[in-house]
Amino acid sequence: AFCDPEKQDKFHPLAEKIGERFGVGEDWVMDYFCEGYGMGAIMLALKTSQMEGSDAGELLDLRSEGQGWGQIWKEMGLIGSEKEGFSPPGHLKRPDHAGPKDKDE
Repeated sequence: AFCDPEKQDKFHPLAEKIGERFGVGEDWVMDYFCEGYGMGAIMLALKTSQMEGSDAGELLDLRSEGQGWGQIWKEMGLIGSEKEGFSPPGHLKRPDHAGPKDKDE
């Protein structure tokens, strides 16, 4: 209803709040919303762009190309990998503070 050309006299209720929070115009938010992006995706793109100085529109384009947020964040270095040593401990990686494997070590 908010994207209907005959009813565009009214913004989505979240457009103003998102615009204020992230320093973008309501029109910017509504343009992406009317292209089919959800308000959650728009907020994630804006927050990510604030953290990394990237362009929120480009991040949304990556999403439309099929990349998930995890993949985008990993490529940006926001979430780690085994190579970087930032992954949480698991079966393949013991934490440094775990101590010896058995009593004899």
